[in-house]
Amino acid sequence: MGPFVAESADRTAPGVGARPSCPDRSDTWDGTRRTTKAAFAAARDALGVEANKNKSLLLILARELASNLATPMFVVDVHGVLVFYNEAAETLLGQSFAVTGPIGPDQWGGTMFQPEDLDGNRITVSDLPLVDTMRERRPEHARFRITGLDGVKRTIQATSFPLFAHVNDLAGAVSVFWNEDG
Repeated sequence: MGPFVAESADRTAPGVGARPSCPDRSDTWDGTRRTTKAAFAAARDALGVEANKNKSLLLILARELASNLATPMFVVDVHGVLVFYNEAAETLLGQSFAVTGPIGPDQWGGTMFQPEDLDGNRITVSDLPLVDTMRERRPEHARFRITGLDGVKRTIQATSFPLFAHVNDLAGAVSVFWNEDG
């Protein structure tokens, strides 16, 4: 028999087959989530860990996800700066991220990819689904055209969703998009 199984039928003897008792934790735990969150926040502050590190970690993880997807994907930070797009997106956008580097929202949402509706009317950066996601803090979807850096116009569909480090703590957003033209 193993060390945790009583060898005798008498399970009432101290230490034989009895479950260890749990100490009274009422002095450190009142059963509410709020107290736990406050305790973690105090511990985080005591250790000098900043909340921004959670946001950075979330963006790093989003970038890692995008790097491993065969679906085109954008990653933007809380300020709307395009901090990464994957290899699959490079095909649609006409240039690699290694060449473009981080891009501000006025560039990627305006002059760089020249978004337009299906009738050929210019779309402002504030009307793009990724910007709507950042502003409204909810997923968005749209169908529109872009002109890649290679000069080719493409009709795309884009679905974007926010990235939260904690409840109501927006870290950025991602947009997954695909070419309707083939």
